[in-house]
Amino acid sequence: MKNKKILISGAGIAGLTLAYWLEKFGFEPTLIEIGDHLRNEGYMIDFFGSGYDVAEKMGILPTLQERDYFVEGLSFVNKKGETVAKMNIRKLRKLLMDRAFAFMRGDLEDTLYKKIEGKVPILFQTTITTITQNSNGVEVTFNNGRTEKFDLLVGADGARSNVRQIVFHNEKAFNHYLGYYTGAFIIENSFSYNANFYSYVEPGLQASIYAIRNNKLATFFVYKSEDKGWINPKLRKKSLMDTYKNVGWIIPELFDALPEDAPVFLDSLTQIKMKTWSKDRVTLIGDACDCVTLIAGQGSSLAMAGAYVLATELKKFGGDHTQAFAQYEKRLKPEVEKIQKMAEGLTGSFVPNTKLGIWFRNQFVKMMFWPGIRSFVLKQFHVSNIFSEKK
Repeated sequence: MKNKKILISGAGIAGLTLAYWLEKFGFEPTLIEIGDHLRNEGYMIDFFGSGYDVAEKMGILPTLQERDYFVEGLSFVNKKGETVAKMNIRKLRKLLMDRAFAFMRGDLEDTLYKKIEGKVPILFQTTITTITQNSNGVEVTFNNGRTEKFDLLVGADGARSNVRQIVFHNEKAFNHYLGYYTGAFIIENSFSYNANFYSYVEPGLQASIYAIRNNKLATFFVYKSEDKGWINPKLRKKSLMDTYKNVGWIIPELFDALPEDAPVFLDSLTQIKMKTWSKDRVTLIGDACDCVTLIAGQGSSLAMAGAYVLATELKKFGGDHTQAFAQYEKRLKPEVEKIQKMAEGLTGSFVPNTKLGIWFRNQFVKMMFWPGIRSFVLKQFHVSNIFSEKK
């Protein structure tokens, strides 16, 4: 087998999953991560579909089940906190044959990390400054000035991928902004809310809360906005507060409870669309090439499925990257494009822009498990078995 020495940039869900499978298949992966530890910011994710099946192959379902938050329902509330519509999450899981979990993004990353700990080297506080390819390999220079040669390079470094920017250049062509920003932070739970989700919606924005372990309360925000690009972490709290300063319910109290030095997640909902994900000995996985945004609810699942597909294709072709990369894209890209198109169509209903739109959304929530509508709902969660073995 050739091209065994593989560098993976990004120790997120895609990168960690890929490292596991490459090591298992006899390759020699190395992970680098720009942060000084695994990221623990973000929000709760729904986990189902192909990613669930990959997790099953990895033997981590029991651990993920322990991390699962078995949320009973999502309550939409008015300014007084009164429920105006409620989604039964238990029924939704039944539609997915109970092959679904809900946990914090960090729970999944921590579980994946433990599967490769001691087997795959991970270099934290490390990123790439230059990439040079030739017929024999990929030479990279790291931010500490050190240079090293690898057989292949995989960019698993998210929607704002550093590898993509260095190798593919044309960032404006790849970024497709959907018109919204999303934010999240965690505070002490001094509020009387249980394990359900609670969501307050006004035209063009929503705010949600949900209780998590260790007496914490997680928040989640989505709002319509012009594209402001990347927002400096020091400015994120103010940016969110400015957007929600006149919003009702308990929103002001949530910001009052947020310590000044607490981490705040804030980023745009931007899809990444590329004609090809690979260039010579470099390829991309996860949000770096196929970001579908949280509106689709399948980013983590696609990240794991994509990592598995890439690893199995490299194994099948004995490390021949030209054939493996081409087959990886052929198997995954059509499904990604379908999900991206679906997400674009759902943006208006995800955060309605009018009071009438909010009313219609509430009525739909009340009727979503009726026989005629239930099949439509299920289609929004359907992901085909994109990693099935093919001869």
